[in-house]
Amino acid sequence: MNTKIHLFKLITLADASNKLEDVVVVGFGVQKKESLVGAVQSVKPSDLQTSSSNLSTSFSGKIAGVIAVQKSGEPGADGANFWIRGISTFGSGQSPLLILDGVEITNQMLNNIPPETIESFSVLKDATATALYGSRGANGVMLITTKNGRDSEKMTVNVRAELGVSAPTRIPKIADGVTFMETYNEACATRGENPRYSREKIMGTKLGLDPYVYPNVDWYDMLFKNSTFNQNFNFNMTGGAKKIDYFLNASAFNENGIMRAPSTSKFDTNINSQKYLFQANVSADATKTTRVSLKMNTQLHYNHAPIESVGSLFTYALSALPCEFPATLPGEETDTFVRFGTANAWDGNTFINPYAQLCRGYSDKFRGHFTSALTVCQNLDFVTKGLSLTGMATFYNRVYSAVNRSFTPFMYQLSSYDVDADGNYSYTSSSTNTGTTYLGTSRGRDGYRELAFQVKLDYARTFNKKHDVGATFVYHQKERNMNISDAEEYASLPYRQQGLAGRVTYGFDKRYLIEANFGYNGSENFAPGKRFGFFPSIAGGWVISNEPFWKGIKDKVNLFKVRASYGLVGNDVISSNYKDRFPYLSTVAMDQMYDVMIGTNFDQKWGPILSIYGNEDATWEESHKLDIGVEIGLFDSLNIIFDWFKEKRSGIFMQRTSLPSTFGMSGITPWANIGK
Repeated sequence: MNTKIHLFKLITLADASNKLEDVVVVGFGVQKKESLVGAVQSVKPSDLQTSSSNLSTSFSGKIAGVIAVQKSGEPGADGANFWIRGISTFGSGQSPLLILDGVEITNQMLNNIPPETIESFSVLKDATATALYGSRGANGVMLITTKNGRDSEKMTVNVRAELGVSAPTRIPKIADGVTFMETYNEACATRGENPRYSREKIMGTKLGLDPYVYPNVDWYDMLFKNSTFNQNFNFNMTGGAKKIDYFLNASAFNENGIMRAPSTSKFDTNINSQKYLFQANVSADATKTTRVSLKMNTQLHYNHAPIESVGSLFTYALSALPCEFPATLPGEETDTFVRFGTANAWDGNTFINPYAQLCRGYSDKFRGHFTSALTVCQNLDFVTKGLSLTGMATFYNRVYSAVNRSFTPFMYQLSSYDVDADGNYSYTSSSTNTGTTYLGTSRGRDGYRELAFQVKLDYARTFNKKHDVGATFVYHQKERNMNISDAEEYASLPYRQQGLAGRVTYGFDKRYLIEANFGYNGSENFAPGKRFGFFPSIAGGWVISNEPFWKGIKDKVNLFKVRASYGLVGNDVISSNYKDRFPYLSTVAMDQMYDVMIGTNFDQKWGPILSIYGNEDATWEESHKLDIGVEIGLFDSLNIIFDWFKEKRSGIFMQRTSLPSTFGMSGITPWANIGK
């Protein structure tokens, strides 16, 4: 009997990347890349891979037109601030609109998305691409779509585990105590002043006679380590059959800071950021013409950090003098606390002890983001070919809680000291404050939930192989409620948005392209009659490389397209403070002191005062955008895109700094659309 054992099996993989690149995700749908006339950039998920757990750290230099600034490397807080084509307003809303699987999300949730879950990432820049979002699209839009399953014989499993090392890029070199004192005395001498530090103190510090009398503290080394270790893990499964498919993903991140564990502290004050991320996407054919899909995303973020911000600790460590006071002073046997060192500062106060600030407490924070998107797509070819109807219901819940625990350090300064015949030192220290031996606790919580509905009608059809006709019409509404109601009435009222959007496209022989879009949006923030606005756009394109006269160089210059767009979009984020909602309403404060004296006794009266003067004409800011672009493809391998754009922002919502006294209302500064 002959038995054959196959150690290797040759498998041929078909490249599907071209199929994926043929279409681009745009507002409320997809379009063929060759027929795009808007400024839309599609980003490969592989370009978003980064060693950080925050996705936005990968934006800089990889997405044209996106400006990203990373201000911190602190674990869990190292996300970048980013803007599409720069900051175009000095109003409250400067960030782009972020959409994940049809759900509007925050920057924090975007940062937590693992690149392994991303199917497509699109950046919408001009008015044609963003007009469908109307009053929310002025700052650009980012669309993220997560992966779906696929019909395959076997399930595909991917596992990735990484161990990394984090270290500061560069740290300024700080002078030691002796160098500092000698240099400082030299600076005094050049100015004709007496030296601050005696020769005895400098020599005592140089010889290291006593760490309390002659301190020489390297504050940075006392608070910070040189490096730390981080771990992250990703696991996903993809599979399905003809009628059902699935994609499941789980990710975990464990990132540590470089803070040292204080030897005098009973609790950990180093930074630890842990993220647990889950994505579950399931799609099924309910009938031959009906497709149902459910996408659920869960993000859990735990953060432990010192009660004092790391930025402040870093500043203290670099600015504290190495020779003025030690980190701690010797205590007495009856002490139930640590005596942290300090000294009289030059401004009459006492110096800040960086080590005491590190030891004084910690903070535990939790953030949770939960999204669900249920989509039902009905093919309506039985009505007319190319027609489909899609309904979507989405839910987003954001929760936040924090527990801060801290104590007041006991601060002491060296009053006097004695040295015996054997060179042993004894000390006397005096208290400069009243500390606490217990941990005080403060708590914080926040969050909101959003429920949204969307109905979309799509039509796409080609006539006589030359006329490409497409249309999309959308109705959408959203309501947001705060999870934690504030004492203010405005915080308990829901935020509501409602609108219509539409797009009509036409292409002739894949050469001449035209597209019109509109958004008609309403917000409860404004007065009746001012709540809805219309935001149109128009665009056209010419694919010169598809002309007959281009055939001679088609193999070298495979694409040459020019396009132009112009339109109006808006920004309805009037303020980040809920107290500034409903700017059209006036507010009267009761039992207020009047600024007048009455009678011979100069009696001051009390009564109602107008505290906020409403503006019934308040509305969203508007952005007029013009974009002219050229797209060039060389040898089917190199793509060059050039865009010239101009934007004029007007009606920026801002608060007046003053009013003429003749107005008769001192101290009242109403809101208005006065910025541009």
